[in-house]
Amino acid sequence: MKIIAKISFGLGFLVVGASFLGIFSLFPSLTDSIYTNGVFALLRVIYDHTIGYLPFAFLYICLPVLIYFLFSGVNKAYRKESWLGLLSFLFNFISVFLVCFYFLWGYNYQASTVKERMGLSVKDLDGEYLKTELSKQYHLVLEKRLEISKDSLLVIPPKKAKQESEIREELEAVLQTLDYSVRGRVRVRGLMPGILMRLRTSGIYIPYVLEGHYDSSIHPLQWNNTIAHEMAHGYGVTDEGECNLLAYLVCSNMTDPYVQYSAAMAYYRYLARAVIRYDSKYYSDFREQLDPRVVSDLDQINIYLNKYEELMPNARDKIYDNYLKANGVREGILSYDTMIGLIAAYRLKQ
Repeated sequence: MKIIAKISFGLGFLVVGASFLGIFSLFPSLTDSIYTNGVFALLRVIYDHTIGYLPFAFLYICLPVLIYFLFSGVNKAYRKESWLGLLSFLFNFISVFLVCFYFLWGYNYQASTVKERMGLSVKDLDGEYLKTELSKQYHLVLEKRLEISKDSLLVIPPKKAKQESEIREELEAVLQTLDYSVRGRVRVRGLMPGILMRLRTSGIYIPYVLEGHYDSSIHPLQWNNTIAHEMAHGYGVTDEGECNLLAYLVCSNMTDPYVQYSAAMAYYRYLARAVIRYDSKYYSDFREQLDPRVVSDLDQINIYLNKYEELMPNARDKIYDNYLKANGVREGILSYDTMIGLIAAYRLKQ
């Protein structure tokens, strides 16, 4: 009975959190109105118009505080009550940590998806479609590349301070048509070089700080799409492929030709990976025919991506894959690639 009393705080959190999770999973429309456009939207407004005005990532404050609280709590519990106190403290800590994840963002997994809100019917795509689409996309990529510059080396424009706000304005316009609340102003912060790239990712949305992040070491051609992708997460979109779709639509619709080129290039790279999985020999032959300027840009992106050695890539993929599947994303880590099918369905509906 003593241990039950010690973990009652954590148990209470788990019961309440699991109860809401069960209700929201049974009634997605209730999730839309009560949580996504209600509680979560309110959290966004409060956070974005207070802490969101910090000139740096709130993660730099939150993470050290969290680590200090965890280690000081562990030390105090162990010294006071040995293993019983330590285990009860860890149980309560993990319980609160888990429930806060869902309260601050995770319940959005139970809401209506972008695909449902757009009325998209996604079909399986065969290899021939992928090859044809790759060829079409390459010609668009080349067109946009020549619109920016005909030089062999792409001149990287300086990062604009207003870039984030321009993407936000375009994204909010799209999300409003899908009945998402856009009363906040989601921030996407650049983190120190290599922090995320060592984890094999260029961007991440962290619910505990209600902000998106991107690794500042990624190639500038990836800035816009990564910012738009993580910003979509910040407004409540959970599916990775759907965030890719929104990022593609947002960046393609912007007037800056460099941003348009970055969107075209991002979609091309997803198509290229899909074709390689289907017929690697075909893609090798296809790449040989590409304009040297496009090849140079692709190579530069890969150089930036491979700048840092990955930490436990296989374990990272497995953990993230299981995390996505546990939250109802059937494709798991492959959900990023569903962007291709979503774009096809979107074009068909248009």
